[in-house]
Amino acid sequence: MANLVKKSVFLPVVSHKQATHMKQYFITAVMMLVSIIPGHGQAELMTKKKDIGDISGKITKIVISGNDAFLNMAIEDEIKRGWTVSPYEFCDMDEFEKAKCDTNYFFLIRTKGQYKGENEPSIEFLSLLRGGPKAEEGISSMTEVISIPFKPARNGDGKYVAFMPAFIDIIQEQIPRITKSDVSAYTAMHSYTKRMYKSREMHILMGEQDISRAVDEKTVGKYFDENMRTASSEEIEAAMQEMRPNTLVSYTIVPENGKYCFKMLISTEDHGLYYFTKHRISDKRPGGFIPKDIRKIAIARKNGK
Repeated sequence: MANLVKKSVFLPVVSHKQATHMKQYFITAVMMLVSIIPGHGQAELMTKKKDIGDISGKITKIVISGNDAFLNMAIEDEIKRGWTVSPYEFCDMDEFEKAKCDTNYFFLIRTKGQYKGENEPSIEFLSLLRGGPKAEEGISSMTEVISIPFKPARNGDGKYVAFMPAFIDIIQEQIPRITKSDVSAYTAMHSYTKRMYKSREMHILMGEQDISRAVDEKTVGKYFDENMRTASSEEIEAAMQEMRPNTLVSYTIVPENGKYCFKMLISTEDHGLYYFTKHRISDKRPGGFIPKDIRKIAIARKNGK
C-alpha cells in the first residue's frame, strides 16, 4: 500500500506508485472540487497491447476540465486540428464520471503528478487513459496508454501553448509504438533518444532559459557550434509557429519546489520527439539541460547514433 497523502486543494488527489523505478508519484484528476482524499494503492503499471490495440475503433473523449479557459481552448483547437488516431468527442467532468468505467471509451485528460518527497503536485500531464471497471477505484487505477508532461502544476510561463500542437502529435505518434509491444506506458516515455542519430544535419535551438546554470562557458564552447546554438524564447516560439524545416527546439519543465525536471528536443517541422528525459533537481544539477545532456546530444549528432 502506498503511503497516504492528504491535501486540502481544489483537486482530489489520488496516488499512483511507479514500481519500475521505485518512485511514488500521484495522479491528480483536474476537477474543480474542494476535497481531502487519501492516496490509493498501487495502480496497474503494465499496459498490454490487447488492452489498447483497438483504440482506432473506439471513441476518445477529450475531457475539458478546470477553470483555465485559455488552456482548454488551446487543447480544443489542437484536437480539432490534428487528432486522427481515433474518433473523438469533447466532454466535461460530469460526463467523464458517468463514462469512465466503460471500456468502449478512451479519455484524454489533464492530470497532475506528485513525486515522493514533494509537498504538492509539481507537474501537469496530458494523459490518455482507457475506460474500465477499475476506474471506480480512482483515476490511478485506470489503464494508462501514455502520459506526457507539458507544464508545471503551478504557474508556468505559457510557452506550452505554442507547443500544444506538438504534444498532441507526440501522443498520437507514440501510440503505435506502445500498442506493438507489452510495455509500461510510463516506461515508454521515461527516456527517449532513438531519433537523435537523424539530427546530424539539423539545426538545434537551445532556449536560453532551458539551459541549466550548471552548463558553463567551457561546455558551451566545446559542444555548441553554428548548428547547435542558444536562442531566445521568442525565436523558439516563432520556429514552432512557422514549422521551420530541419530544426529542433528545446523545451523544459522546471517546477518551482519540484523534485524533477523534464527536458525535450522537438522537431518544429513535423513535431517528432527526438530527445526526452528527466533528472532529479539538486544544487549540483539544477533544472534544465545539464552538461550530461549537452554531451549526449553532441555525441549523438557527431556519431549519428
